[in-house]
Amino acid sequence: MVPRLLVKDVISLDETRAWDDRVMGHTVFDPRIIMLENERSHEPLFWTPYWITVEGRAKYGQFAPIVKEMELSELLTKAIEKGWFSEGFRNNLRRALGS
Repeated sequence: MVPRLLVKDVISLDETRAWDDRVMGHTVFDPRIIMLENERSHEPLFWTPYWITVEGRAKYGQFAPIVKEMELSELLTKAIEKGWFSEGFRNNLRRALGS
């Protein structure tokens, strides 16, 4: 039996990215990081879906999102500030950043 995943929290950008496309029309891109929990092991898991709205119709993005550097930074910073990650994860970041 496949374990159920529970949504624990969701982080999104303060401002979504929008543009006008010749083919698709007005498009809004809304990437997110979602913290899930394995119902059996209680292990935290992280999902990075996105929603895209084309001409007012929203749909779930089925592929890996492509985000700008500062968008990724904003999402990860919010997750860190909310205490999503373990001490080991944060220590790895500190080492990588040289601080």
